[in-house]
Amino acid sequence: MKNLPKTLNRLGYPQIMDKHTDLELDLPETYRIYNRLPGIWIGGTEDGTTYLHVERLPADVQHMPKQLAQGDLDIQISANGLEHTLEYGIAGQRIICQLKGEKLDGLWLRVTFNDLGDYLLLVANADELNFEHIKNVAMKMARSIRGQAPAMQWAA
Repeated sequence: MKNLPKTLNRLGYPQIMDKHTDLELDLPETYRIYNRLPGIWIGGTEDGTTYLHVERLPADVQHMPKQLAQGDLDIQISANGLEHTLEYGIAGQRIICQLKGEKLDGLWLRVTFNDLGDYLLLVANADELNFEHIKNVAMKMARSIRGQAPAMQWAA
């Protein structure tokens, strides 16, 4: 099983491409997408320690959803604090989640994209001490998404 990370690396995708909105998001170096559905991308780090979930949300969804991928995933999310604006067009909330029985600490962000919808971005892992790193990774991806938003291109 020594070659498993190399195999996963070759199979995973280092980029998210959403033909629905023309979004192209390059993932941080060690992150990969391993499962894609229409409007949903699931992955994490190559070593499997960090979970990544990106989902396109319709504009009529007012609050962060408690079920990801329309409830098709074995994940339960509990908010840890209130949702608040981190930057223009990016709102966030620290979360605790159970993914297939494992407790993860993380952050989810809602990135305003266009009149039709937003993107939900969740980054989490089991190491609570690693939260600042998770936050930095999530914010970098969120800024990239926001920078491609048609209505946001003029915003600072």
